[in-house]
Amino acid sequence: MRTGKAYYDDNSHQISAVQAALDSVSRVFLESHINTCVIKQLRQTDDPNIVKEC
Repeated sequence: MRTGKAYYDDNSHQISAVQAALDSVSRVFLESHINTCVIKQLRQTDDPNIVKEC
């Protein structure tokens, strides 16, 4: 196991990369959900609470 600043910098860089990747995946899932569930429901009903349900 490495110690010191280099070890911390490597871990910090890897954690940042993982967070960025998860953010990207999260955006893809949200976009997909909006384009399928939310838009479909908004077109099918006039219920103002539909956004809360989706």
